[in-house]
Amino acid sequence: MLAVAALLVASACRASFQPRQFGNDHSRLYAASLEELRKERWDHAIAGFERLTIDLPARDPLLALSIYRLAEAHAGKEEFLLAAQNYVRVAESFPLDTLADESLLRAGQSYSRMWKKPELDPQYGEQARSTLESMLAIYPESPLADEAQAELAGLNDKFARKIYHNGMFYMRRNANHSAVIYFREIVDTYPSTPTAKEALLRMVDAFREENWREDAEETCAALHNKYPADGAVRAVCGAASTTATTPE
Repeated sequence: MLAVAALLVASACRASFQPRQFGNDHSRLYAASLEELRKERWDHAIAGFERLTIDLPARDPLLALSIYRLAEAHAGKEEFLLAAQNYVRVAESFPLDTLADESLLRAGQSYSRMWKKPELDPQYGEQARSTLESMLAIYPESPLADEAQAELAGLNDKFARKIYHNGMFYMRRNANHSAVIYFREIVDTYPSTPTAKEALLRMVDAFREENWREDAEETCAALHNKYPADGAVRAVCGAASTTATTPE
């Protein structure tokens, strides 16, 4: 009996929000859907905003807002691909709208959330990076530019970590020459990421294992120059030499 009662309650809740009940009153449906969104009733919000995106005329000022809110509802439900697609739809359909820059930012963030681990296929990470770079190129004066740059920085470190995993794979197998190739790629391509420091440290380890003393010393000099007070650098390279210079 309790299971039946719970099912009836759930059915009643689902039936309590029906977009068709609002007829052609788009403003009232938008307000009701927004309330469902704020209460985190994602399915209700999605149903309402989807109806609006279908029914609203192309020039209706509520259309861009409705697509944006639909994306928010999908994001709230952790349907990040659908969220990203609708955010992009806002920016592509309404490039002059005040929501356009934020929509591209949120699209990039949604794609980023789909790339959960660096070692996984970076398809969504690449889409995230491309979307965020487009946002910064199209809207360089956006007040959200700093947030986009921060998101990009996090993405770049994930790309660097993916390469780092490859380097460590070879290093664990004593294939130090191959490992160094991957570590150098990180330093050259993603020099501002936290992983770049780790890559340089592992290069020192690899050089020492191969008895390449000059390479190890030059890399330590670069590390001391870039990270002068870093404990990990001192642990691997020792104290900075007073005569050390940065290698060209």
